[in-house]
Amino acid sequence: MDRLNAAFIRDKGPRFLLFDGLTIDHRHPWTETPAMWLEVYRWYNTRLLGDHSLLLERRTAPRFEQLKVVGHLEMSITSPLDFSASPTAVFWTMRCRMNFQGSLQKMLFRTPEVTMRLGNQDKPFRIIPEVMDSPMLAEHLPSSLSEFASVLDEVPVPVPNVKRIQFGGPGLTTYGPACQVEFLAPL
Repeated sequence: MDRLNAAFIRDKGPRFLLFDGLTIDHRHPWTETPAMWLEVYRWYNTRLLGDHSLLLERRTAPRFEQLKVVGHLEMSITSPLDFSASPTAVFWTMRCRMNFQGSLQKMLFRTPEVTMRLGNQDKPFRIIPEVMDSPMLAEHLPSSLSEFASVLDEVPVPVPNVKRIQFGGPGLTTYGPACQVEFLAPL
């Protein structure tokens, strides 16, 4: 569904989008639908930041044409993911395979919750590791409406607010032993 939404935004996106920042089950908006948010980032600018919503306007041309791989890392999903400061936007993807126990559990029951904590935030967000193979912003990953407005500004000047991501939750035991992480930069 995420990829279908992304194709719609890329190919037929409306002139204006209204975003309220609300999510289901305390998920993070960008990590819930990363392919769609990548296209929103490419094609939309902040037009107006309100108290409870953000108005976005479609650009005449995309912010960038494609992403180029600039780094690769293998890590355990139980290890923290640290980001280095960068003057430009950097994106990341993560591919984690389920272990035998996790695959069996997913087939017969349901996978336990996996969470992601951004930096020093008190409350972690629920995530679906399978969709994290689509690019997400690294150190500029927005969480609040004002952060989304800053990142999507016509001339973005986002404040790096994420230096580390830590994964948690009972679902971590269903993945392993290693995840593949790629870092990408816009061209």
